[in-house]
Amino acid sequence: MGFGLVLQESKEEKGKLEKIKTRSGDSIKLMELLNEATSRALAMFKERMALKGDKVQVEEKDLLSSAEILGMSAVKYYDLKQNRT
Repeated sequence: MGFGLVLQESKEEKGKLEKIKTRSGDSIKLMELLNEATSRALAMFKERMALKGDKVQVEEKDLLSSAEILGMSAVKYYDLKQNRT
């Protein structure tokens, strides 16, 4: 694979990656990616809170704010960690 290729999971074969075809309109929009990252971070926070029990009380707006920061930071980190060589 060349540098700069954007891959997505194949619809036909589970676990296989294929190049995104932008002309066909099947690509993921940036807002969808960021929303997915935020929702995964929120789910992770809630799972961790459930493991701790009722020891920690956090408001929902604080959780959403933290999840948004973590989700966007994770996408940014993954994008920047790619090495061209």
